[in-house]
Amino acid sequence: WKEHMATTLAVIGASGQLGSAVVAHILTDTKFPPSNLIAITRNVNSAKAKGMTEKGIKVRCGDADKPETLVTALEGATRVLIIPSKAFGAKRCQQYENIVGAAKKCGVKHLITFSLTGLSVELKFDITPALTFMESVVRTSGMPWTILRNGMYMDEIVAWVPDIVKMGTIPYPTAEGKSTYVMKDDIARAAAQVAAGEGHENKVYNLCNCEAYSTGDLCRTIAEVTGKKVEFKNASDEDYIKAGIASGDPEPLVRALLTMYWSVRDGAFGKPSSDIESLTGKKPISFKEALVSSKTE
Repeated sequence: WKEHMATTLAVIGASGQLGSAVVAHILTDTKFPPSNLIAITRNVNSAKAKGMTEKGIKVRCGDADKPETLVTALEGATRVLIIPSKAFGAKRCQQYENIVGAAKKCGVKHLITFSLTGLSVELKFDITPALTFMESVVRTSGMPWTILRNGMYMDEIVAWVPDIVKMGTIPYPTAEGKSTYVMKDDIARAAAQVAAGEGHENKVYNLCNCEAYSTGDLCRTIAEVTGKKVEFKNASDEDYIKAGIASGDPEPLVRALLTMYWSVRDGAFGKPSSDIESLTGKKPISFKEALVSSKTE
């Protein structure tokens, strides 16, 4: 408790899906005092922001595209957890420069950011240049840093199951490549321990699953849990683009995500990690467990 008294933690992007989950786990799983938490969001009037205020958290307006708002929002913060926005390319890079610049001005002592497991400059995923920039700008900031490298989200696959059952397959063009898909809540649980804990400076954690799944593995598990016929068919890029657009996603997003599945095919996201378990004392849930619990909800 005493070490927390000296730490004021600001969470940038606190009202998004991942940000609000991290804040919730800090409150429920750690002894970090809510009065030492600053939730930074673009919309302080959202239901999530109001809920945080009711729990005793300071909610402040801050926009990564407007550096002057960040300097005000980060006042008094000693540690900052950055939840990346959905911005692509140069815009996301600029947001990180703005955040790191504001953190320096405010005397922040420790920066924590999310990234992507298996990150390397060779990755085919479109967002790679922005991610490598983000990691570099944080690591060269002169402040102690921690990088939380996420696995690919499992949540989207679980939510897509009704459509997958209709299609009879998962149209991912991944061939036999595997990925350590993980639920956002498991990432948030581990991130909460790092953000509210001590001794994590200058470390990289891989917040991904302790097992890796091929698209064939996913198909077999869905078939087993639903009792429906779902078979692995080696999908082409075009199969994926058609299915993505049919599910309502804009084509530029579908084409960007296609490059992520190329990286799965290359094996870039296939290395399991025990970091979530070692940080929280509990393994991330498996794909089968996630399907079963979504059926009972």
